[in-house]
Amino acid sequence: VDIANKLIEHGYVRGRAVLGISYTENTVAGEKIDPNKKAGLVIGAITEGGPMENTGVIIGEIITEVNGTRVTRGEIMLDVIESLKAGDSITLTVYNPNTKQSRSVTAILGEDKGSSSYQITGNSDTTEIK
Repeated sequence: VDIANKLIEHGYVRGRAVLGISYTENTVAGEKIDPNKKAGLVIGAITEGGPMENTGVIIGEIITEVNGTRVTRGEIMLDVIESLKAGDSITLTVYNPNTKQSRSVTAILGEDKGSSSYQITGNSDTTEIK
């Protein structure tokens, strides 16, 4: 009821968090085939003006953890984002397959003003988190 009232009043759910990336899942099985492709979410796009734009993260890097939880499927990331609010910080462990190094990145979640938390784009392995 609360969500329906917010949609009626504002046209979107105020405070709903958004990360601003699209990704392709790399599975644990994929990691076993090619250890350079760690299991996680391979960043495919970064939303201009979104929370991840100025974090230093680049397309092709792999998110392997979110707030200390290993990311092996997109649903893990979505569950964490949906448990937070716009303005909350999120900490990601990001692996660069070129340098073979991981680093911690913190972003402040933005507010989703009307789009869904995720959309399937292209094929079933590509998800956009808006």
